[in-house]
Amino acid sequence: MAKRDEFNRMIADCQRGKIDRIDSLRDTPIAFNNQAIRQIIDCIKVISQDEITIIFKGGFERTVPLK
Repeated sequence: MAKRDEFNRMIADCQRGKIDRIDSLRDTPIAFNNQAIRQIIDCIKVISQDEITIIFKGGFERTVPLK
């Protein structure tokens, strides 16, 4: 039982460390990467002045309003 508790503490510490690293990046600006976008989006269709449809590679489609 002691080994299990120690293991659970190690996992919790690891998760806290990851969350702390992510939180430290919260206000860090991220550079836009056009190449990454091109790898996941197949096509963007303009439906109307107020709406577009994004077609991802693999066939998933998402229609979104333009605000």
